[in-house]
Amino acid sequence: MPRLVLQPYLRVRFSQTRLEYQPWHNAQAPARPRDGPSVEKFKRGGIKFLPGQTYLWGAVWDVPHLCDGITDAVNEMTRPTVRSAYDEWAATYDSDRNETRDLDAVVTRAMLGDRRYRRALEVGCGTGKNTAWLAGAADRVLAMDFSQAMLARARASTRASGVTFAQADVTRPWPVVTGCADLVTCSLVLEHVEHLDFVFTEAARALAPGGRMLVCELHPFRQYLGKRANFERGGVRVEPPAFTHHVCDFVAAAARAGLTLLRLDEWWDGDDRRAPPRLVSFVIEK
Repeated sequence: MPRLVLQPYLRVRFSQTRLEYQPWHNAQAPARPRDGPSVEKFKRGGIKFLPGQTYLWGAVWDVPHLCDGITDAVNEMTRPTVRSAYDEWAATYDSDRNETRDLDAVVTRAMLGDRRYRRALEVGCGTGKNTAWLAGAADRVLAMDFSQAMLARARASTRASGVTFAQADVTRPWPVVTGCADLVTCSLVLEHVEHLDFVFTEAARALAPGGRMLVCELHPFRQYLGKRANFERGGVRVEPPAFTHHVCDFVAAAARAGLTLLRLDEWWDGDDRRAPPRLVSFVIEK
């Protein structure tokens, strides 16, 4: 007899034209609806279901004629978006062991600590890991993120009066006026952005002449080895969508936006240079 499932990781509830699912490890998560295509994939996979019934679903083996329909539908439904992944990660982001997050804080302070800024724009503020420090380095800070859960954490942890928070998607027009900032920071964000040009174009628009941008990202050398942002929930590894950008991609995107690279630095964990650097940073000027 073919083996169908090993460990359930999905609750699926069907209706005639749509299905709803929940992660197996989190029964409190809101059910997410999927219509037409997903249901049709299950049907093509040979699955017979009863409307209104709840099923447990898991990994599929040894059933070639079912695999395409079932695994495609399961993958489509369970693949997190960047927003949903960071909404879920927010509760433990600050307490999880995360050397990349911690090193980024060091980089931000090292690269920006020698100047005073009037208006800073923090793109992808997350839980506010750098926001409070930026509030001490700038007269005003606009901290943006498109995860509501991350923003809620940032608001709760940042008491400075000069900080304003806004929900925004960095791949859509930014809610700022042209030339409003003399500093733009973008830390551990661009790994999750497929096309860089729009981000750098918007940064150039937001910057006043002579303004600077700090970009700090997971080093592509790490990505070549399969490293990427991730966290665990209920023993399940969750990986937000990620894209590999080479060092030259950052430099070229900045140049196309009319920005000038002032310095490029690589950052290791401690003094051990035998391993690939963890982060790469760019200081760019308009």
